[in-house]
Amino acid sequence: AATSALDQGLAKRVGIVDWDVHHGNGTENIVSKDERIRMVSSHQWPSFYPNMPTGDPGYHGKLGNIRNVALSPGTNFANGYRAAFEEQVLPFVTPPEYDPDLLIVSAGYDAMASDGISAISLQPEDFALMTQVLLDRLGHSRVVFGL
Repeated sequence: AATSALDQGLAKRVGIVDWDVHHGNGTENIVSKDERIRMVSSHQWPSFYPNMPTGDPGYHGKLGNIRNVALSPGTNFANGYRAAFEEQVLPFVTPPEYDPDLLIVSAGYDAMASDGISAISLQPEDFALMTQVLLDRLGHSRVVFGL
């Protein structure tokens, strides 16, 4: 979706926020080659599935357009996730000097406390708050959610 929007001239800069519990390795592979896109993946670390060595918080891509936010098992919104969102996710993907024309949220919800596999414990209201922050920051017409 990001490269399509760019190639069709619908956007000049695209941000991607991947907030599901798994690292967005496929997206990262595509994005790392395109300086017009910034991607931030917040995920459980170390990776528990598919047990691949991806999502290293020290990896930023050759173009510096990747940010991996590692979250320890047991993280919840009050204990680390909110701070990571405010201090790492937002400043990287929506800084004034970058100002994306389009922000795509890869919105997996397996970081919910009710998910029996992951060890990140978010609540529906946590996702609502992050959604509202993104909409307030960029406007409703510039943010798209997908799975």
